[in-house]
Amino acid sequence: VEQESDFTKLQSNTKFKALILIYKGLLKNYDGNYAGGLENIEESLQINPDFSEYFVALNTKANCFWGLERFDEAIALFKEADNYAADDFDRYTGFKNLAFLLTDLERYQEAVLPFESAIECYDKAEKSGIALPERKDLAPVYETQGCVLTGLKNYSQAIASFDKAVECD
Repeated sequence: VEQESDFTKLQSNTKFKALILIYKGLLKNYDGNYAGGLENIEESLQINPDFSEYFVALNTKANCFWGLERFDEAIALFKEADNYAADDFDRYTGFKNLAFLLTDLERYQEAVLPFESAIECYDKAEKSGIALPERKDLAPVYETQGCVLTGLKNYSQAIASFDKAVECD
């Protein structure tokens, strides 16, 4: 934005309004205001239900549901959001979030596949240059995957996952 008139034009732009509401929802979600975040996301989707940030909107909405302990809705939405992922890093993010939620719910067997999918998507995203090559983002994924594998009494794979977490960070 170079001039005030440019900002005025942006304010009347539906996609801009929807995007701002998504970011407000993200920030409220991070602050623990899940109901407020959910409200912003839903308002964004009403304004502009079909635009390039749809994955971010659905993924954030699922995180808000998680914070509000609406777990079944969160799980369903994380799965649906995958259909709107723009790239492999979006898919990594969605699978990671789903795996973490299932882990929190101690649904370890269900968490195994989303962890594997998250790591596979990260690898693809790294190869295409959209994920960090130092792989620090993967450290908590491998760590939590190790906890899941421990819960499933698959100790050798758990140790391998913990080793990978250490390698990443």
